[in-house]
Amino acid sequence: MDIKTVPFFICEYAHAMGNSVGNLAEYWDAIEKYPRLIGGCIWDWVDQGLLQHDENGTPWYAYGGDFGDEPNDGSFCLNGLVFPDRSIPPKLLEVKRVYQYIDAEPVDLKAGTIRVTNNYDFTDLSEFNLSYSVSYNGKTIETTTHENRFSLKPNSSITLNLDLPDIPTHSPNEYHLNLSFNLPDQNSWAEAGHQIAKFQFELPVTKMDMPFLDLDHMAALKLIREGKQIIIEGNSFRLLFNQKTGMFESWKSGGEEILALTSKDMPGPIVNLMRAPTNNDKEIAKTIQQYGLNDMKPILKSIKTNEIGQTAVQVETEVIWTGKNGASLDHICTYSVFGNGAVHMANQIIPNGISNSLPRIGIKILLNKDYEELSWYGRGPHENYEDRLASADLAVYKSSVTEQYIPYIDPQETGNKEDVRWMSLKSGKGISMLFVPENPMAFSALHLSPQDLAEARHTNELKHREEVVLCIDHRNAGLGNASCGPGTLEQYKIPSRGISFGFSMIPVHSEEEQVGALNHKLPVASVPDISRDQEGFVRITSGGFLQDIRFTLNGKDPKKSGEPFLGDFIHWRPGIVKAKHFGEGLIPSAVSTYRMGLSKGPWKIHYVSSEYPGEEAYRAIDGKASTHWHSDWSDEKNSHPHEIQIDMGRPLDINVFIYTPRQDMTNGRVGKFEVYFSLDGQHWGEPAITEQGRDGVEPLRMELDSTISARYFRFVAKDEVRGKPFASVGELGVGIFGER
Repeated sequence: MDIKTVPFFICEYAHAMGNSVGNLAEYWDAIEKYPRLIGGCIWDWVDQGLLQHDENGTPWYAYGGDFGDEPNDGSFCLNGLVFPDRSIPPKLLEVKRVYQYIDAEPVDLKAGTIRVTNNYDFTDLSEFNLSYSVSYNGKTIETTTHENRFSLKPNSSITLNLDLPDIPTHSPNEYHLNLSFNLPDQNSWAEAGHQIAKFQFELPVTKMDMPFLDLDHMAALKLIREGKQIIIEGNSFRLLFNQKTGMFESWKSGGEEILALTSKDMPGPIVNLMRAPTNNDKEIAKTIQQYGLNDMKPILKSIKTNEIGQTAVQVETEVIWTGKNGASLDHICTYSVFGNGAVHMANQIIPNGISNSLPRIGIKILLNKDYEELSWYGRGPHENYEDRLASADLAVYKSSVTEQYIPYIDPQETGNKEDVRWMSLKSGKGISMLFVPENPMAFSALHLSPQDLAEARHTNELKHREEVVLCIDHRNAGLGNASCGPGTLEQYKIPSRGISFGFSMIPVHSEEEQVGALNHKLPVASVPDISRDQEGFVRITSGGFLQDIRFTLNGKDPKKSGEPFLGDFIHWRPGIVKAKHFGEGLIPSAVSTYRMGLSKGPWKIHYVSSEYPGEEAYRAIDGKASTHWHSDWSDEKNSHPHEIQIDMGRPLDINVFIYTPRQDMTNGRVGKFEVYFSLDGQHWGEPAITEQGRDGVEPLRMELDSTISARYFRFVAKDEVRGKPFASVGELGVGIFGER
């Protein structure tokens, strides 16, 4: 038997516990790519909760431990694709989309040409109707919807030419082709019109920037400092900042209060890293607890104002949020308030002392209870996340805040929407709050806060608030796909690094005003976001098309006449990158700051005594504390010492060594260890460091007695904190005095 031809079936490849089934599409990309992979099982079909009623008659579902039963598995019986009453949560819709037996792919979208493949074994596609339409900024152009039937035998493909309307070659607007295969008639298992498969493709339009509003043609503003307040007044609005907190104290438009001022929590806007852990979120739950992300305390560092002519005022704030174990956030924010009543919020959020990936990173605002009517242009209509959005097409959707809550039996993170171009909350009094990001964002709008969800064990324990808890996220982490196995894929984790992002908040009083607001941008340059990848490439991005970005590497603020950013560049040395975005007729952006340590781009493994598949040595220098190197633990004979040698690519003058333990569990955490340095990778001499590790997740930062010139270092694990014969390392690093 040739093992290379044997079919491979993945037992329990997805675990559907709670808000889950992330990265299912990636699994099926692999299954469809490799013929030997023939599928797998999702564990399992239904949440096995038992219906109960509390003293008020409110229904809830019980699980392990709710009957005084010991021992128990807690909520581990709640791992179904459907709820106990067989109602459908969003994760089942993702399974349907990924599992559909019809494929479609673009061939030439300009010409309306697509290729359709029938993956059924016995069904001809003549049994279904094909419908297709073109949408413009999320709204279907009705006149382009067609229906037809065609024959396509099982396991075969056909090229179709669709009759599409003319679309522009250049536009600030988006156009999508939407396809759907549906049942033409009722049958024994579904109604007529039941959707069998669907697809969405972005049509090829060269993107242009939206026109900017003219600052000179806006109404005049009045800036008042009065006691503890900064007051900005316009024709129909009044915005108050608290000079002690740097946050909003009141915001009225048309005489109506927008914020929830009676809440026990601050209305904001406040930085938010907290999400209610899902059943998959073992690592996230530890991060929240370790760093106190659920209860960070703000300290206003500075607040100042800047009047820009008569029609715009900027309020610049810096707030330090402190957690536990040395964790903090630096939130530098520039509010640009315009004469039309709109506010642009440019954020820089810099995590300090947090080595793990983050649950989410964004802003939380509390709106008053009247803002119940919800609409958005983004993915939907159901809840979706970075790694579970194949089933959620881009369109304009309408709902309510109340309907956003998904009643997971064990309450957890819920209600997120991805790739959102804009979202709106409309009050019963007719005023809407329109939120427009510089780049597509994520959001949730609930009558529950993340902490409310985190503190409850059952749905009947939740106390739904009157106010609207709006979370506007630069990113919300993926869900992952195994509550009892591998965690979230790396690309769906949020690294703990400084980020910059901006969005506009615009009160509108009619549908016409909203259309006008969406067809123009506020005249402020978007705040640049700076990052550096593992190869050492520095990238500066911005949410606008008018890319006039200036930057510095010496820590000084960029000037209009300074160095232009023309593309990614390599920078391995530690330093401070600052960037500022300029634009003709625009208010320049705030200055973005990115502090860089030593890049590990040139680093590689010189030698490793052993490694286990999936936990290879390179993971100890990949810049991610969430991954780790593990010595081979498949054979108990592989006992201490275990060692790893790193080639840093060129000689460095080293004065600090940094060891970060494995983050996700205790297994392999190093006890006693030694560190050696070498210029040639052959001669090591005596250990420069002899240290005792500890059973915790905090990095050990060790200063050397004197600076050592070396190209190589050698980390030797002498034992493990619990006496086990193996070793694991989260991350290894050095600090340098200079570079040779």
